[in-house]
Amino acid sequence: AFAGWPNQAIAFPTYPKPVRQTNKREKYINMPAQQVNMYLGHLGVTRTNPDYYALQVLDTILGGGAGFTARIPQRLRDDLGLAYTTFASITMTAGLDPGRFISFIGTSPENMKLAIEGLVNEIRRIIEEPVTVEELRDAKDYLTGSFVFAFESSAQISRFLVHAEIYGLGFDYVQKYPDYIHAITVKDVSRAAKLYLDSENYTLVVVGPVAGNGNVSTQESAK
Repeated sequence: AFAGWPNQAIAFPTYPKPVRQTNKREKYINMPAQQVNMYLGHLGVTRTNPDYYALQVLDTILGGGAGFTARIPQRLRDDLGLAYTTFASITMTAGLDPGRFISFIGTSPENMKLAIEGLVNEIRRIIEEPVTVEELRDAKDYLTGSFVFAFESSAQISRFLVHAEIYGLGFDYVQKYPDYIHAITVKDVSRAAKLYLDSENYTLVVVGPVAGNGNVSTQESAK
């Protein structure tokens, strides 16, 4: 069906290479709502980064996956009751170009500053303190156990084949993936956290009943 398609070289546009920010940026967008939605993050990594699998394990420990209680959900949702949904990930958007590290929480306006502080504290903690052996084991079990569900449909298999070609994974990646994950150590996760996460220099975007200075807008939150 595709035999007649021309096989031509494509000249891709060039653009400046993105660099990690070296300061903190905050943007508050006032919008009538019952809660504030907050995204906190910075530049991430490419899919071909050699630390990708260590970062996948880190993601699972810090931000979680379905059915897995990670640090941020456990602390901000379960312990403090600040939100129903909260997460963090650096590998989710990794591609040919660097994606982004992103963390999210939606909470009530009066808990906004506590929620921001909670996100930053958990990011800082995984940078400064090694994860536990139990956290590492549980993350590996989750990743290797859930991996098979990425191949349930024809669309998922097709997507994998495209990714295998684009990122040079090899079509035996399905067999190799568990070994990549099981090879990750506590030191690998700590090293990756120190290299690729930043609890000081990030961009914070808050949308909801807030003023431009980051204070809660009483008029909007009362609506």
